[in-house]
Amino acid sequence: MFSKDSLAGADFSWDAALSACLASQLVYQNPAAVKNVARNHWGLESCEFIEVADTQLFVATTSDALLIAFRGTESVADWIGNLKLFATERSTGSVHRGFSIAFDVILSRLTSLLGQLDPANRQVLITGHSLGGALATIAAAEFVDTLPKVNVYTFGQPRLAKEDFQQFLDSRYQGNFYRFVNADDIVTRVPPRFRHVGRLFRLTDSGDLVHEAVAIAENGAEPRPLTEPEFEALQAQIKATETTARAVTPTGHAAEMATDVTMEGLFPSFSDHRLDNYIAKIGRFVRDKPRLDGIVEVAQVQSAGLEAAETNVRGTVWATSERGAPVLVRLRDRDWQPPAGLEIQSKLGRFVTARATPEQIEMLRTDPMIQSIEASRDAGMGECAVSIPFVHANAVHSAPLNEKGSDCLIGIIDSGIDVLHECFQDGNGISRIIGIWNQRDNSGSSPHAVDPNHFSQNTGTFYTTADIAGFVQGNPHDIPSALRDPNAHGTHVASIAAGRAVGTFGGGVAPESKIVVVIPNMTTDPADPPSLGYSNSHIDALVFSKSFAEKEGLPIAINVSLGMNAGAHDGLSSLEAAFDEVTNIGRDEGIAIVKSAGNERGHGGHAQTTGFVGITDITWQSADDFRQKDYIEVWFSSLDSYEFKLTDPTGNTSTTVSEPNPLVKEPLDGNFCTLNLTRFHRDNGDHQLQITIVPQQQPIQPGTWKLTITGTSILSNTARIDAWVERDNSRAIRFLTGDNDAMTLSIPGTARTVITVGASGSSLPLTLTSSSSRGLTRDNRPKPELCAPGTDIVAARSNSMDTQSVVASTGTSMAAPHVTGAIALAFSLRKKKNLNQLNAQQVKAALIRSANGSNGMHHDGFGFGVLDVAGFMSLVEN
Repeated sequence: MFSKDSLAGADFSWDAALSACLASQLVYQNPAAVKNVARNHWGLESCEFIEVADTQLFVATTSDALLIAFRGTESVADWIGNLKLFATERSTGSVHRGFSIAFDVILSRLTSLLGQLDPANRQVLITGHSLGGALATIAAAEFVDTLPKVNVYTFGQPRLAKEDFQQFLDSRYQGNFYRFVNADDIVTRVPPRFRHVGRLFRLTDSGDLVHEAVAIAENGAEPRPLTEPEFEALQAQIKATETTARAVTPTGHAAEMATDVTMEGLFPSFSDHRLDNYIAKIGRFVRDKPRLDGIVEVAQVQSAGLEAAETNVRGTVWATSERGAPVLVRLRDRDWQPPAGLEIQSKLGRFVTARATPEQIEMLRTDPMIQSIEASRDAGMGECAVSIPFVHANAVHSAPLNEKGSDCLIGIIDSGIDVLHECFQDGNGISRIIGIWNQRDNSGSSPHAVDPNHFSQNTGTFYTTADIAGFVQGNPHDIPSALRDPNAHGTHVASIAAGRAVGTFGGGVAPESKIVVVIPNMTTDPADPPSLGYSNSHIDALVFSKSFAEKEGLPIAINVSLGMNAGAHDGLSSLEAAFDEVTNIGRDEGIAIVKSAGNERGHGGHAQTTGFVGITDITWQSADDFRQKDYIEVWFSSLDSYEFKLTDPTGNTSTTVSEPNPLVKEPLDGNFCTLNLTRFHRDNGDHQLQITIVPQQQPIQPGTWKLTITGTSILSNTARIDAWVERDNSRAIRFLTGDNDAMTLSIPGTARTVITVGASGSSLPLTLTSSSSRGLTRDNRPKPELCAPGTDIVAARSNSMDTQSVVASTGTSMAAPHVTGAIALAFSLRKKKNLNQLNAQQVKAALIRSANGSNGMHHDGFGFGVLDVAGFMSLVEN
């Protein structure tokens, strides 16, 4: 990913931009790590680290280039909270006084060092992130006469210039100053009274480049700067949060980190400032051969009677078929046109779901407009009339609002729905279910076949409003079994969100909302080659649901209760990014996605250990349940290097996997094991180890399995190693290593704009449901956003002769639809009032700010508190 050759380029290049961004990340490490990586991993000839007071930078060289990288601030909230608005004069013009002072403390040492490195004969690249970007800017001005060949790349830098400094720098650099801004990055909008310099490269939420301009004025291209009153209010919020954080977490560093996490929840633009977001988006502009994430060459696997099967390293085993394998394609260019013959299911901005044969996959690999190709992921597991008054929904149903959701659509992506249950009918017996797409059944007409003007999906069976009305009025024995929901999960979930009170069921949160249901086809079983897998099925379901809502002219709140466990849990995977893309990264009005947190707490689905130069291990207990595979992902910093060996319960050990030998595929006492090490993973730049175990001569062995981890080079600050296991309801694997409860949120609840909900009781003091998964995300974002009742929730029971029957269930799947219903109420009320609809970012902020039962800080289980529907509606009704 880092290209030392790009440093010597006189003109702009994306390789140089990415290399500068990585250098801006490296300088946050300790001096020894910086020097080691620069010299031994990046191949730079020299590297010197300068640190005076709180200002740090490193200077490195190649034969024809010189790199200067300044470090930013570690706690963004603390830095903004203490930021003053004073300017000072320099010889090149007026700049922010604090930035000027921070630069001057290292000026003499930097000047002396540069004098030893012959900068006049080298191309110089100056870079930095956040405060480091401001220091890089001042350095560019300070050395403008002594460094004749300079490019400047900054990322998320604050406003620092007065008009004279801006004019001086823009005139002297004439287009060689490249300033990157990610979305609405809060740091680029402060402090008031100051300006930006240089050529703006603004990256949208979805990663597109929307602006390239020089000396941007306040003309709409730049994210709007905060006004002084807004800035003062922000600082006051930060100070209040810091005070609470210190009371809860007295340690200074821990309080700063807790404040940062909380501020990210309250203000999404704080999250936009993360350097990993810059790296991920800029990396997508670097053109190389698309990586097949999760797919390796065809392997001969004697399993389940297959003569020849293809095994991808994410653990999916699918039979070869003429239609090919389900894949998720991530594009560099949203205007990409597919090759002839490729079966496209859905296109969503930069993401395409498709089925591709091995020949078509190879064709896609050579397409420069494609960034990555990912095998569709296997599904994980389903995550299973006191609660309604507890969250104050009944107050919204009554005067003065009298809102029950009639002008909104609720989307349910789940196991199905019982079309005969009376809670889904209005008072006249007319079903409020107005569309069902069963992806698992190809016996009827697909959505595209029924309505080609609105739907592109050409698999499964689509049931229209008229079809559903016919089932309700006809013979119950003629109803397809999926439409009675024998699994029962989807019916229970849908009734909490949108059920009407019937019999002993007290009704759901939005009892008059219309309902659309998608039954996803999630398995990628060898006996089921047409299956689409979790990624494709859910992305197709979201695209379908959004199109359905647009066709009906209604806003939509979409509930997702099924998730996956494996993955980096950092919001950067193609699946998570595609979920964000559905709502245009939370910016599209009238659509929001709600995801249950998952029920992994206490089940050992996550392992964490700390690496060192020596041997550690991750162990797990394997049950004797028969299953077709075990699949584990291990993630760690790309600054660290490890070797891995897998040992089965009887002591047989695999060949060592290492950076020189990244792929091992071999039998291990009757099982076929694959260990695949991916360096600098496309999604996040970290390293990933995938472990797949499939039965061969015998079932997967019960007992204790061990992954031995030998550290050969540890350069990151934390040396943290995380592992997650993908599994179904059998829960055949339980990790024995580390804190198994933290970071157990199911994917895609870790996506940035999906609203993730934990489960609590329905009384105060608040108690967390024992199985409710906990945050944070792997990159320390505040998830879940909130919690809602999920313990012993009595709601509709499916597939019963009694079409008013109820059953009690517990889990985060019961919590999430409370929030989905609340959003539907808000959307419906605003539609009735002819108000502009809210977007997902606004919905999330209002839910957080109105939540009850917290101390103002984010909690990794409760989020920011428990849902308060009445409080939420009071924030959004006007």
